Amino acid sequence: MPEGGLPVTGISVNDYGSIYFEHSNAVGKASGSLHDCQVDLRQFCEEMLAVFSRILAFCLIVFSMGCQRGQEKPSEVFERFRTALDNGGMEEIGAELSTSTKSHLKGLEAWVYYGKRKDLEKLKRFDLYLILRARMLRESWGEQAWAIAAEGSRSLGSGDVHPLWQPLLIDDFVGDDIEQIDFFDGVAGGQLLVNGRKIRLRLRFRNEGSWKVDIISYFMDSFTREVEKLSGDEYRNLNLVNEVLGSKFGEAFSRELYEPPLAR
Repeated sequence: MPEGGLPVTGISVNDYGSIYFEHSNAVGKASGSLHDCQVDLRQFCEEMLAVFSRILAFCLIVFSMGCQRGQEKPSEVFERFRTALDNGGMEEIGAELSTSTKSHLKGLEAWVYYGKRKDLEKLKRFDLYLILRARMLRESWGEQAWAIAAEGSRSLGSGDVHPLWQPLLIDDFVGDDIEQIDFFDGVAGGQLLVNGRKIRLRLRFRNEGSWKVDIISYFMDSFTREVEKLSGDEYRNLNLVNEVLGSKFGEAFSRELYEPPLAR
């Protein structure tokens, strides 16, 4: 076999005495070898890509676990939130609340101060419930106190929670412990307990760089359960918000709460 390793199919001599080796199938066989090489290279690349994908996925999991280790657990946030409620410090309470809770309460404040019956009745049931409940809990306020509160709402930033909501947060939240916390897509939820016994409500947390209490969803779930109790035919044509407030708080609820504390 001559140099290059290609098979020889014949030998010829020209007029000048030079010897030539003939390789009639060399090109075809070389082409076949090149094709096999390309196939092997492609397969190798696909296998290496699969390996790198697994390594990347593993690294992401390890990174995520490391972040979670450095982050407070929702149960720890709950303990601090529960302590803030017990102490009544509005700044401390507000620091634990989710952005969605703060924005929802902020959006209702003008309705609490100025909302008239004909306009309130057009709102969603849950929002109407919160507005009337806030007025109920501040029924002892005079016009001056309401005016000061309204001015405070205008000056507070979006990240703050107005003291208007303090009694609602403290009085209407039920739960002194939490367990069975699960996680899904940036949200955590746990089973609430009162005196060591489970109740039919859960508390959710939102991951906003750190876990925050999504208490607005708790109030909505609580209100929904109360409405579900009034599903009989005798309640079909009644104002269910009034019925819920009346059944929960008795004579403390009055239809006079539909009248705004302040006039624009």
